[in-house]
Amino acid sequence: MKECQKDISNVFSSDLSKTEFHKAFEEKGEMDENGVYFYGDAHMSYFIDDVVYYTDAIKQFLLLGGVILVVVLVSAFNTMNTAISNLQLRRNEFAQLRALGMTKGSLLKAVILEGGIVWIISSILGIAGGIIVEYYMYKELLRFVIATDFTISWGAVIIAMLLELIVLCGTNMYVIRNMKLDVASELTRSGE
Repeated sequence: MKECQKDISNVFSSDLSKTEFHKAFEEKGEMDENGVYFYGDAHMSYFIDDVVYYTDAIKQFLLLGGVILVVVLVSAFNTMNTAISNLQLRRNEFAQLRALGMTKGSLLKAVILEGGIVWIISSILGIAGGIIVEYYMYKELLRFVIATDFTISWGAVIIAMLLELIVLCGTNMYVIRNMKLDVASELTRSGE
């Protein structure tokens, strides 16, 4: 309590984030006619109360944002890994198509078209599943905590779809362009 009894002249001081300050702040004393809480020798106004509330909210928001960023990065790397593995396993198929006369550009277009179809299907299923989960979370939890109507953030949905498209098609383009499609060696390697 002695740490918190000093006068805090700067509301953005690091003293506001100290545990001792929060413990003392939660032990509210009496309020005078001006709306000021007294804590023994010290007192706090509503302004400091709001600053502490908003700094805690910002910390929780940043933590949630960090968790979302980690999930997005792990998902992007998982998509890239799956696409690269899929293309590497199909090298024999690509060599056969090249032996039949398909150009590298045509092969790239076919792979990107295939990735686009996967993107459309996964986006439709992901959006439907996400809306269902979001609705039930709202119905069971959030409407009791936050007094708001159920809304869907279509901007976030579009951004997520575009990021998924960029990761999927970008990975396919990169792998196909850098893959050495030597028809003879690929066909002899596979034994066909």
